[in-house]
Amino acid sequence: MSQQDGIAFCEQLFARYLEGRRLMTNAAHLPGSAIWVKFPPLICKTWTRWAPANGSTVPIVLMGDAAHTAHFSVGSGTKLALEDAIALSGALHRTSDMRTALADYEAERSIEC
Repeated sequence: MSQQDGIAFCEQLFARYLEGRRLMTNAAHLPGSAIWVKFPPLICKTWTRWAPANGSTVPIVLMGDAAHTAHFSVGSGTKLALEDAIALSGALHRTSDMRTALADYEAERSIEC
């Protein structure tokens, strides 16, 4: 099928998720003008927070794509998530204080953004 037919097919296939929006393609762009090159960085103020759960509080920790800005075409979210998990594990083993461990994890991995 042609590029336009493929776009139309995907728009129909994902119509309920697109909610009337059109799909974009990067196949016909002029060199240097692609929207993909203008990918804005997203920076989280913090990667950890405490949330209520069953009468106590539990930590919520961002990892991988949720924590790191990386262009989606790179496909490195899983690699980043595994590296984050290793760093979090190390931080938790270095101290018995959860808040300190989470702060250490964030300080170590936030330089990866």
